Amino acid sequence: MSIYKTLEKIEDYRKENPQCLFNGYLEDYLYLNKDTLENDIKDIFTIFQKIHPYIKICVNFKGKYNLKTPVNKMLHITKRFEEDSFEMVVPYLLYFQSEGKEKAVLFTDNGYFYTAGLYFCLSEENGIFHKDRKNLLALPMMEKDLMQNYFQMFMKSQAGAVQRKIEAHYFSSYDDLYKKGLEKSKEIKDNEEYLYLKKVLYVQYMVNSKIREEKYHNDASEHRKMACTLVNRF
Repeated sequence: MSIYKTLEKIEDYRKENPQCLFNGYLEDYLYLNKDTLENDIKDIFTIFQKIHPYIKICVNFKGKYNLKTPVNKMLHITKRFEEDSFEMVVPYLLYFQSEGKEKAVLFTDNGYFYTAGLYFCLSEENGIFHKDRKNLLALPMMEKDLMQNYFQMFMKSQAGAVQRKIEAHYFSSYDDLYKKGLEKSKEIKDNEEYLYLKKVLYVQYMVNSKIREEKYHNDASEHRKMACTLVNRF
């Protein structure tokens, strides 16, 4: 099932077993919440809706996340949680059809680490959107013109190409990302944010082919071992 159809089937508060707060056309959501939405979010959603009049939105989608995965154990994430799973809440999932393809944008106003970490949890193996990860873009709140440009690019391009441009806006190298992660860790008091931070630092190290080739001569085992060592310093 495509990501559009998957999201379209999620039931909201108008159904007996709601999994989200609202699921329907963005135009309707903006009208219903015109007096309660924060101005920055309302403005960017209005821009998205003008670009794609039939775009839909799923608000505060709730899904279970399995903490007892091998990677989470290696990253010592399970030590922070009492249960084997917890309920993730995805603030906004905007989804649409463009040029014969079905796509979705995961949007939050909680910064890069939170947004990207949430995306990695949703898209990892056995994750809710693992099969649809190539059609899902993680977009944090940023300057409106940048968000508009990235959204328009995504309508015509693959998620991966646009995602790399978004990442380049936030960090120039893994060392840069790690330093920013270290600073971010000093602010974190919530276990969920801790999970997302460690997930971002681990995944970004593992997908860095330059690091794998130059430092580990394409030895995936050594690459993974150092990724865990770096992330577990937090």
